[in-house]
Amino acid sequence: MKLKIKNIALIATLMFCGLFIAGCSDDDPAYTDDKAYPAPALQIKSATEIDVVEYNGIVKVEATTSSAVGIHSVYSTLVKLDIDGEYQEINTNLRKKIKIDTLVTDMTLDFELEHKISEREAVGIMVVSKDVLDKTSSSIIKFKQVIGLPPQLFSEPERFSVVALDEEIRLSVVAKSEVGLKSIKYTLVQQQPSNELRPYTDVVVSGNPLLFTFIIETTIDNPKTEGIKIVTEDIKGVVHEMVIDIESIAGVNKSVALVFDVVEMAPEWENPNNPTQPYLFSFDGITVNGTTKNIVSLSDTKAAGVGSVDFAFVNLWRNAQFVSIANRGFAFVGADRLTGGPVARPHDDAWIKPVVRNKTFFNIIPASVVADKKIDELVANAKPNAETFDLLESMSTLVSDNGNNNNMLLQRLGASSNRPADLCSLQIEDDTYIAVYRGSAKKYGIIHIVKAADDTDALSDGCKIANITTGSGLNNYYTGPNLTGFSYEGVSKLYGRKCTMKIIMQK
Repeated sequence: MKLKIKNIALIATLMFCGLFIAGCSDDDPAYTDDKAYPAPALQIKSATEIDVVEYNGIVKVEATTSSAVGIHSVYSTLVKLDIDGEYQEINTNLRKKIKIDTLVTDMTLDFELEHKISEREAVGIMVVSKDVLDKTSSSIIKFKQVIGLPPQLFSEPERFSVVALDEEIRLSVVAKSEVGLKSIKYTLVQQQPSNELRPYTDVVVSGNPLLFTFIIETTIDNPKTEGIKIVTEDIKGVVHEMVIDIESIAGVNKSVALVFDVVEMAPEWENPNNPTQPYLFSFDGITVNGTTKNIVSLSDTKAAGVGSVDFAFVNLWRNAQFVSIANRGFAFVGADRLTGGPVARPHDDAWIKPVVRNKTFFNIIPASVVADKKIDELVANAKPNAETFDLLESMSTLVSDNGNNNNMLLQRLGASSNRPADLCSLQIEDDTYIAVYRGSAKKYGIIHIVKAADDTDALSDGCKIANITTGSGLNNYYTGPNLTGFSYEGVSKLYGRKCTMKIIMQK
């Protein structure tokens, strides 16, 4: 993308007089006056009509747009023709966006976009430019023909809700191709993880038909079956596949495990004004602006408004009254405990309030148990399937919700430099394994600490974590790094330092 911005100037006066402030002169035109404030100019510099495009190919768009009040956003999107012959956007989620946050006058934007032709009904690309007054202009790049379209498959039924093990099922399928069908085959599959459960069965196809109807009669003889996969290929070698879902097999445990291979979390600053540090974890995920996240920040939880979080990775060192506490340093904390006790983050409450705070409990798995139960092999080989789900049940002997102490797990015990008599010990380091219990869901899991967060430069005597001794940070919140007048020493150094882990959990 290439940007060219001309004659930068603020438009506050324009916005207030033209839109918000009734007290401006009666002679001032309203922003709805298209003569005074026209929609953005938009010119396509690349081809506006393309003879042939290839399915799943890339079309490069070059264009320029300008506006006297400032461009707010630019995007391209695939369009089709509706029943009235009008252009209609196919899928808003497939927009290719360029967003401009700066409000400027007389802005000219030269840009390039690459759009994938991922919809078989696409007849063009619509390019849209929107200004800061929400006025839009658009232009269509037309396609005369889309080639390389894959075959299509249609089935009756479209899915199976419940089948019986060793039951024979019947499926009617229609295959279509624009150039002619070459082959069709099918098999039983496990979808999580993707796994073909037996060799393919070929369907006899002759004469390269454009339309072919056939029947699949097959026995569901594998308890791992989650679908029937059908693969068809046309005479030009273009392949299309479809899976007919089997939602459950009667009498077979379909529970699966959640596997998070690389998780990085770091403590958020205190009392944040713009809390963007992802220090909260949600096993079920929280959807923020259309994207599901498992590692979320406080601002994510407020933006989502719904969902739940399970635990946080925090830096503990003082309570809400700025009094040093015995528990100091990095810790895993159940989400329900975030604003109480020694965690002392009541300032997070307003941000996290829209979502549910689940009860989560932790316990270190002793090295001897890791060896006896082969916990390391379980975690290394974990897959999102029923086998891993069943193996995680063994964690029930290692962690529970009895008492409140195990909803907070410290990296170091007794690490307060203010309490020298306390016995200090390191309990979370590289390759530590932690048993986890989701109390609200009654599910078990394991956290493998791949790389523990580094606190060594905050230590005062090899194990104790040093307190702050100077600076206004003694009685003010550390809301970010490099604040004037704050001392960044000892425990206050630890914000934002990452802990890397792998997590598996029953779903």
